[in-house]
Amino acid sequence: MLAEQICETFNRCFVQSHTKLVGGASEPLYEPGKQEARVYFREDYASSALHEIAHWCIAGADRRPVACNLIMVIGTATRET
Repeated sequence: MLAEQICETFNRCFVQSHTKLVGGASEPLYEPGKQEARVYFREDYASSALHEIAHWCIAGADRRPVACNLIMVIGTATRET
């Protein structure tokens, strides 16, 4: 229930940012969109939701339109655009 509450709160607080927090993903992902962006977090894990919200907040408005996935390769993060 906690992850659902986090989603509801985020989605209500950031409605003007046109960004929706969504659970149930197999991997975390930020998906920019023309109408609505989505921040996906793993399964229904509250800690994953909070972690992805932190990334979203730190990224700032200038970086949010860019689709970017981080892939961990033997302990080294590489950027894939």
